[in-house]
Amino acid sequence: MGEVLRATGVTFMYEPGGRPEVDRVSFSLGAGRTFGILGGNESGKTTLAQVLLGNLTPQVGALHIFGASHHQSRQRSRRGLLAVRLLLAGCFAIAVCLAALVGWSGLMDVMRAGAWSPVLLLTLVEVAHQARALGLGRKLRRSTSSATQTGRAPTNLLRKGIAYISSEHDAGQSLPANQTIEEAISQDMPLTSHAARRREVRAALEASGFQLYTAESGTPIGNPEQYLADGVKCGELSGGQRHLVYILSVLASRPRLLICDDCLCGLDIDRQSSMLQLLQKLQIKYGMAIVFMTVDLTSMSLMAHEAAFMKHGRFIETGTANDLVEKPQRKDTQVYIKLSEENEERSHGKNLRNAYQQGESVFQL
Repeated sequence: MGEVLRATGVTFMYEPGGRPEVDRVSFSLGAGRTFGILGGNESGKTTLAQVLLGNLTPQVGALHIFGASHHQSRQRSRRGLLAVRLLLAGCFAIAVCLAALVGWSGLMDVMRAGAWSPVLLLTLVEVAHQARALGLGRKLRRSTSSATQTGRAPTNLLRKGIAYISSEHDAGQSLPANQTIEEAISQDMPLTSHAARRREVRAALEASGFQLYTAESGTPIGNPEQYLADGVKCGELSGGQRHLVYILSVLASRPRLLICDDCLCGLDIDRQSSMLQLLQKLQIKYGMAIVFMTVDLTSMSLMAHEAAFMKHGRFIETGTANDLVEKPQRKDTQVYIKLSEENEERSHGKNLRNAYQQGESVFQL
């Protein structure tokens, strides 16, 4: 199948001269494939996700999605700024040469004659750019936080088939309390018939294992058909249930490219297992390409075909997901995977792997 995404040497920093949040990242992703990005908190995964979504523009590198440049318009402005800087450097070089030939007093006579105006103008342009860049860096940090909290790809990307799922701390909690789960899940569906949309919502709830429980005893109550008939609202749900509804609403748009940023965080083991299986079924059926970013070795190893270990904004090691997990070459990767495997053996990962492989509830293992 064809290439969906290609990143080449992508580098992004919030402020000029600062530490790159994303540093020379390169990878490609084809239709029907999953590229896993494994890394701890603050490794640069979320910033990279925002670059892929177009919310942040890299200072260096190229990004192509569906064969088209993802940041083409701003590359032109960077080329214009480079031209200004080259002219400014040339003017100062000329000034130094004149000073050497006619002395500083002669140079000052030339400057007083008005020849300094272009140099001053170019200097002001550069100073204004640097001031703007510092302010923009702070603004970008705020806007990135805001974009992450919406938990959705920009509308123009949704139309192109690009979707985004964030962690439970963001979009799932921002679902309107008075919105029904049917309205939430169906909002971006490419279907017009109400009956078809309802069938799709019911199928999504069933496939994901969505379930309500009594507040007193935690006993399961009702089923998806009943929830839709009763008009259950998002405000009646727990945090994990809201996050699950949010994930289903993103998947209902039937994306061609899905960017997941710790998307399973906040779900119980059963729902995590259900979501991994659902993602893979959708991928097989529709050829969906997935960028799967996570701190969790288990879910990455179950989902990804190719993978990278990310630390301090850089891809420390890349390869097939199996080789990265079974035969890591770099020390940083080895340490992270060893700790992850020890954690998996103790609790979460082992339960998730068993639930996924056996198709059983972890509460019955």
